[in-house]
Amino acid sequence: MMIRTKVNQLSPDGFTRFFFLTDFLKQLYEGTNKKVRILDIGGGSEYFEQKLKASGLDYELTIIDILERPTAVKATYVKGDATNMNFKDDSFDAVVSTDVMEHIPPERKQAFLDEALRVAKDVCIIGAPFMTPGVDAAERAVNNFNKKLFGVGQDWLEEHLELGKPTVGLFEKTLKEKNIPYFHLGTQNLTTWLLNTHINLIDAKLGLDDTQHVKINKFYNDNALSMNEFEGMTYRQFFVMFTNPLYEKKFDATRYATREKNAESFTKYVSMLMDLFAQRISYLGASVSGLEKDKAGLEEKLERTELLVKKMDEQIEFQNLQLKRADPYMRIINSKQLNAVKKLIGRSR
Repeated sequence: MMIRTKVNQLSPDGFTRFFFLTDFLKQLYEGTNKKVRILDIGGGSEYFEQKLKASGLDYELTIIDILERPTAVKATYVKGDATNMNFKDDSFDAVVSTDVMEHIPPERKQAFLDEALRVAKDVCIIGAPFMTPGVDAAERAVNNFNKKLFGVGQDWLEEHLELGKPTVGLFEKTLKEKNIPYFHLGTQNLTTWLLNTHINLIDAKLGLDDTQHVKINKFYNDNALSMNEFEGMTYRQFFVMFTNPLYEKKFDATRYATREKNAESFTKYVSMLMDLFAQRISYLGASVSGLEKDKAGLEEKLERTELLVKKMDEQIEFQNLQLKRADPYMRIINSKQLNAVKKLIGRSR
């Protein structure tokens, strides 16, 4: 199956999932000269494979999911339940999962986390929208906007809201009990997540050429680290959990937490988004103007047609009046013709 979009052309929401997963793994395994056994729980995205191939890591990828194997996936695929996996302890060097845990029923979230940690020999990385300030409100806003545009909600968002998101408390409590060191990072500022997600829906509704939008996405993605959207209200949380404590020493948390923000890049990105909003509004305005012009033209044609019909009605009415006036004469003529015919018949006899 041909991949239609490159990973760095995805929306920042999609790109940052795979960017950070791969960036974390590169920190831990780059230069180790080992084939890294990776388990992707609930994966199946060709975009994660794109990032892994570009990373230069020597890896062996296995995916587990309850769904049927996606046709685009080339890795080893296991259909199974992530909350009760048939893998032995420490079966994989690294276990990763992104944007899956919010689709797990609340009573199975603990089992999901426990199983992921159990089969991870070195590190377990889980990313997802968590129950952190503003995330539920942001998802409801996007879902309501989707309803306005398409008449229905987004099924994946509605499942988030129905099943509930994981909590930071669940992770912190579990990791403390298991004595597992970890690094916690928030990504994707809620404001820019909302802006881009809304524009995605508008573009989907209008069916416009997405060339410029993809260009804006790529700008953000190429500058993902310098955007430094790791503080304040963020849409997604990542937990990097070191099941082998030795790997914590290989991990440089300052790469993310203390990076100086590139205000110019961030401002340029937001400005590009707002310019795109303005263009979409202009398109809608032009469309409405065109519809109004078409409506005016149709109304003018209708008015001309109505005048023509009125004239035809007047002509028909005039002809009916003439026929009515001629009716007595027609009766006389018909009577004379009838008498002539009777005379002819009489002579023939």
